[in-house]
Amino acid sequence: MGLSTYIVIFTCFINILLGIFVILRNSHSKANWSFFIMSVAISAWAVTDHLANIPTRLFLDEIYNKLAFIFAYIAVYAGLRFSYYFVSTVKKRTIEQRITIPIGLAIVILSGTVYIAGNVSYVKGNLDFSVGKLVILYVLSMLFMLGLITRNLLSASKRGDNRTRQQAKLILFGFSTAVILGLIANIIIPTISKNWDSTDFGPLLTVILVSSITYAIIKHKLFDIRLIVARSLAYVFTLITIALIYIIPVILLTTYIIHQSLSTTSIVALVVVTFIVAIIFHPLRIRFNKLTNSLFFRDYYEPQEILDQLSTVLVGSVEVKHIENSSTKILINTFRPQFLKFLFMSEPESNQGNQEIIKIMKSFKDNVLFVDEIKSDHNRVIYGSSYDKPIAVAIRLSTSNQDLGYLLLGYKESGNIYNNVDKRLLGIAADEIAISLQNALRFKEIQQFNITLQAKVDEATKELKKTNEKLKALDETKDDFISMASHQLRTPLAIIKGYVNMLVHGDAGKLNKQQKDFLDQASISSETMVRLVTSLLNVSRITSGKFSVESNPVNLADIVENEVLQLSNMAKERNIQLTYQKPNDFPILMLDEEKIRQVVANFIDNAIHYSKDKGAKINVQLTDNDDIIFEVIDNGIGVPPNEKEHLFTKFYRAKNAKEARPNGTGVGIYLAKVVINELGGDLVFESKEGIGSTFGFRFKKDKIVQPVSKS
Repeated sequence: MGLSTYIVIFTCFINILLGIFVILRNSHSKANWSFFIMSVAISAWAVTDHLANIPTRLFLDEIYNKLAFIFAYIAVYAGLRFSYYFVSTVKKRTIEQRITIPIGLAIVILSGTVYIAGNVSYVKGNLDFSVGKLVILYVLSMLFMLGLITRNLLSASKRGDNRTRQQAKLILFGFSTAVILGLIANIIIPTISKNWDSTDFGPLLTVILVSSITYAIIKHKLFDIRLIVARSLAYVFTLITIALIYIIPVILLTTYIIHQSLSTTSIVALVVVTFIVAIIFHPLRIRFNKLTNSLFFRDYYEPQEILDQLSTVLVGSVEVKHIENSSTKILINTFRPQFLKFLFMSEPESNQGNQEIIKIMKSFKDNVLFVDEIKSDHNRVIYGSSYDKPIAVAIRLSTSNQDLGYLLLGYKESGNIYNNVDKRLLGIAADEIAISLQNALRFKEIQQFNITLQAKVDEATKELKKTNEKLKALDETKDDFISMASHQLRTPLAIIKGYVNMLVHGDAGKLNKQQKDFLDQASISSETMVRLVTSLLNVSRITSGKFSVESNPVNLADIVENEVLQLSNMAKERNIQLTYQKPNDFPILMLDEEKIRQVVANFIDNAIHYSKDKGAKINVQLTDNDDIIFEVIDNGIGVPPNEKEHLFTKFYRAKNAKEARPNGTGVGIYLAKVVINELGGDLVFESKEGIGSTFGFRFKKDKIVQPVSKS
């Protein structure tokens, strides 16, 4: 066998072994399966590519050549899949995957034909290879996938965490170097020179990829199998060494001393038997070691097994008691001490009799302290502790920033002393226990904080409920007061309004102009007061649930005309042009006359008060088209955009409205909304600050128009 054959065997052995380790570690991972397929495909390519260059039979060489093309393509495609699943920061690209699957399948099929793999022939006893007409598609497809792999790994090297970035850089180096050199050696050079000798170096180039991924595994914990890979490689090298130590002397002894030549079959059989013996030797040794240890060394234990047991029970544990009980059980089964006791710094009340011991242990730097090795005076203090049995070992439980307590062990029941192996194991175990305890204590603090926070939230909630109940009571008292005041004010206001109207109409004698003007002002104010009292009374009824509307036949056109006339004097005094074009033949509607009159008056009154004096215009419109629509259009102060959503709530007034009319109440348009909704209509509202507003309502004709009786 030549050097190239040994390279192929070594490369295939490493690739397949690494792939098996990865898939055994986690058979559910898509990334692991992609890596396994890639490693197997690389090995298969190395074998077929090597066999294709060894002259045997022409049809076999053609098959090997086609398989080499197929396995090379599968290896790169598996590498692409691996790059997609490599880290979570590289998102799956569904469209790309849908494109690459059919393209890849087509290229794989064509690679098994002469259109890509070409033909193999013998020229003067040597193999001659020719590429197919479609080999350019093969190369372009490979380059496309390599570009996607490079992009994905670059993304991982920039966006992942520190470990992921290091992994991605190493794998990117391995992929790019091995694949680029592989393309040069196996495709580009043979295609240009028509000489395929350079393909002998193809398998050697895969060592670059294998080495980079292996280094990423061992150095940066890729796939989390650093320990298993390191131990497995050590085991493999041990097997190879044992086999060589045994096989080489046998071959030399047989050939040069006994003078018997060994056939190839005998050598292969010898190698296989040697490997089998080497493989079963280690398990047999472990079994017999355990047997002899149980007979002669009852205190014997495997440190790694103990640490593995500790890790299993400590990982994920968040209860101090569970950590204490679990670690106590494991350490007692391991060392069989006369007693084992935890001293926690967070429980000072339980350490009253151990203050001297804690003080002595703090004076030493070692985390694991053998009592027999310290001064006699300290020794006496510890021996004279409150425990029934003497303390043999004191272990400090601490992390880098916190002393958590101590672990005390008595002497072994077997009478044997604690040795250096025990000391190392206890030191490592103490570190693991301390970290687990620190996590548990922090978790407990978080739980306690949550409990305290919940208690405070509950207390604040109770206070809010009490305050809310008080506010409800105050609100009810306010509503009762408004209702009572409204009822009490209506009668005297009606009397005042009646007498003022009598004076205006001359029932008490002829009035001069000044007297008439004064009485007009009094009439306007009394009318405004009546509307306000009526609005407050209706708001009180809404709050108490006693508000209702009654639909009766009304002439809305006459109502609007009457309200416009009532408010025309107010508009004239402010130099505001108030216009209304009464429609002809307006239908009779089924509405609540009193409440719809109040809505109409309120919209017109607001338009007058919130319009600018001198030159302001208010246009009142009532239309009968597809719907019945009433609108009051002004060019006044408008409503700010950020206050529109609150405008129709009870007692709410916009900021600019408060400045223009300080004595407003904010109940008019709230009441208008309730009335229109109760009657089955919709509000009309549009406004731009500083330009003007449109207020009104809309009714569907089929709902409120009184049907014409047939007689």
